[in-house]
Amino acid sequence: MSDFSQKNMEIIERIQQIIDHENLNISSFAKKIGVVDQTIRGIVIQKRNKPGYDLIVKILQTFN
Repeated sequence: MSDFSQKNMEIIERIQQIIDHENLNISSFAKKIGVVDQTIRGIVIQKRNKPGYDLIVKILQTFN
């Protein structure tokens, strides 16, 4: 696995940890940060999308 792929997986794992820590499901997490649940599902569950800068900022603003 490339270093870039490894970093993406670490970010995805951290997002899942936040979801778990906050006792949220995908839909409630997505709603809380202001995105559609399919966005989070595509990143965390299906792992077909990469979390972008804007998404990470929304997570930080909501849970920091």
